[in-house]
Amino acid sequence: MATNCSYCQKQLSIKDSFILKGKPVCKACFLQDVQSKESQIKECPKCYIVYDDYKNKCECGQKLIDLTQAKSMKKKMDKEFYGLILCTIIIGFLIWYLSPFLTGKKEPWDAQSPYYSLSLFMGGFIFGVIRPKKVWLFPIGILIGQILFGIIMVGFYFFAGLIFLVLFSSLSFLGAYVGLGIRKGSHYLTLNTYRKHRS
Repeated sequence: MATNCSYCQKQLSIKDSFILKGKPVCKACFLQDVQSKESQIKECPKCYIVYDDYKNKCECGQKLIDLTQAKSMKKKMDKEFYGLILCTIIIGFLIWYLSPFLTGKKEPWDAQSPYYSLSLFMGGFIFGVIRPKKVWLFPIGILIGQILFGIIMVGFYFFAGLIFLVLFSSLSFLGAYVGLGIRKGSHYLTLNTYRKHRS
């Protein structure tokens, strides 16, 4: 639910709000106050809401860190992000590699079981829950993993079925955004529950 800046009354969303002395404010008002008082800026490493030094904990309950530490953590998270992309490529590869053992079919879309559809959906879903930023890259990673399997294990005639591969891979996008929606919904629910409890 949108709120207004306590200083200039500009409409804010939870994502874009800054917290100053326990009140939601816009970025311009926040920086003006912080610079005038030379306060130490802090940030929540979980939901990325920025605060001044008035509080030690975010509304989600996470302990706040200063911006220098936050930048260091973001670099670490970027490395983790690239690691997750690599994992999605491996998962895409394994979906096809394991198909003969789990379904008896070399091509998983020929299986009568929901193995292929469920694998694609859950692959996207899990990564959508784990890492909500740039969530669209994870289904692409799964798609790349499948294409790599086709080139290495099948050959270039694998590209004849590329259209079907892309169509089926839309399930990964669906799963990723369902996971993203569940993560965001649970996050907003946690914030609202905390606010109601505090008030």
